[in-house]
Amino acid sequence: ISDTPEPSSGFACIGTVDHADAGSPTWLFQRVPEPRAAKNRVHVDLAAADREAEVARLVALGARRLDDKDEFGFRWTIMADVEGNEFCLAQEPAEG
Repeated sequence: ISDTPEPSSGFACIGTVDHADAGSPTWLFQRVPEPRAAKNRVHVDLAAADREAEVARLVALGARRLDDKDEFGFRWTIMADVEGNEFCLAQEPAEG
């Protein structure tokens, strides 16, 4: 995929970084400084066309909204599922 950056020791991805192909998922893998505390640690980032509506839907299903971020030109919400596993829900970039 042409816009996928080359992997490094701290970052790798599968799919397009700019979400140009809306039908395909993008998986980003980033090294974090904290040591592993459990068997496997994976942090999932999801994207939605209407982030606020999706946050409300997930909260109604039992998730918790932990924080909102707006950095580096991206907006996302940090969520926790019913077991406390954190994940992020990003706003898909506007087409144009």
